[in-house]
Amino acid sequence: MVFGIVVLAGLALAPVAFAADPLIVVSTPASLAKAADWTKFMASKNIPVKNVAPADLAGFKDAKHVVLLGALDEAGGIKPLTEKALSKSELDRMNQPGSSAMYVKSDVWSKGQEVIVFTGAADKGVETARKGNRAEWMDIILGWYGLESEVGKSGTPSY
Repeated sequence: MVFGIVVLAGLALAPVAFAADPLIVVSTPASLAKAADWTKFMASKNIPVKNVAPADLAGFKDAKHVVLLGALDEAGGIKPLTEKALSKSELDRMNQPGSSAMYVKSDVWSKGQEVIVFTGAADKGVETARKGNRAEWMDIILGWYGLESEVGKSGTPSY
């Protein structure tokens, strides 16, 4: 009986926790569209994603979880934000042709904040960073929401 009450209480509170803490994804609509499979994966895990245009980040700088997603050469994109999130040497590397990387940073705009940066010099680099580091970001993002990674016989999906 007590176990049943605890389980029901946990189920009732879980959606409240998700609704209170969306994953802020800072990207242009074009960059986000190119990551449609990734956003579908987040939705399948009941992780609320809120897309924020790079120019509008000021209203979300206190967000607990932020993902910067986009190429450094994209007009109106995340480049000015990466200048704050990344070190000078990391940024210099990402400006090189063919570059791609995923970075995980803490306390970029506010204390206790966790930020993932998927970037590269061009679009292909962003996709390569996201897909090439999927096991790592899956563990991180799912951990933020108290979820576990599910790896089947076929391995992690390519998002």
